[in-house]
Amino acid sequence: MIILRGRLRLSGLSYLEIEQLIEELETTIEDRKLVPSQDELVEECRTLLSRTPKGKAAMGAFDLLTRYETIRRTTSEAPPLVLVIEGASATGKSMLAVEMIACLGATRTINTDTVRQVLRSVYDKSEHPELFCHTYQAFKHRMSGPEEYSNALRGFIAQCELITPHVVRAVERIIEEGTVAVVEGVHLVPGTFGTEPSVIEPDNERCQ
Repeated sequence: MIILRGRLRLSGLSYLEIEQLIEELETTIEDRKLVPSQDELVEECRTLLSRTPKGKAAMGAFDLLTRYETIRRTTSEAPPLVLVIEGASATGKSMLAVEMIACLGATRTINTDTVRQVLRSVYDKSEHPELFCHTYQAFKHRMSGPEEYSNALRGFIAQCELITPHVVRAVERIIEEGTVAVVEGVHLVPGTFGTEPSVIEPDNERCQ
């Protein structure tokens, strides 16, 4: 049901419409007194979608998502999906990530601030003081990048040089495992993951 809720949300239904449909679906299951398979649940969900105009409008996206999950379950042809949410501090990345984790049914999440906290336990403050301060205050300790950039940006780059490689390696491992994941944080410069087909970045041309 969790996966179905996410799939319906990605198909364009509102939370209220989804809960109404799920309630109907659960009632149908209880009436039949049978435990349905995943495929049977999906088919019953399609039947309920076909009964309303909004449901019919969502059917195309729902079927596409279902087809992708079927391929993922039965073959190795479809790569896992890794959604990367980039942006400056306090722009809502973490809140958006929470919703997308539910929508995608992601079982792996990475927050670059968490990676920074781990690195603080690995490196000594005297060795990398730029890790032990706010991102946009890092320039007070270390700067990197072109000299024509602002100090705040050069400090940010210095932090990224320490944090981003660890995030990239974690994502590579997640893709090897074939797991759906959401990655978010300020330390992700657009284009960080290059042409990796499993990764969707907001600034990537593949998602325009």
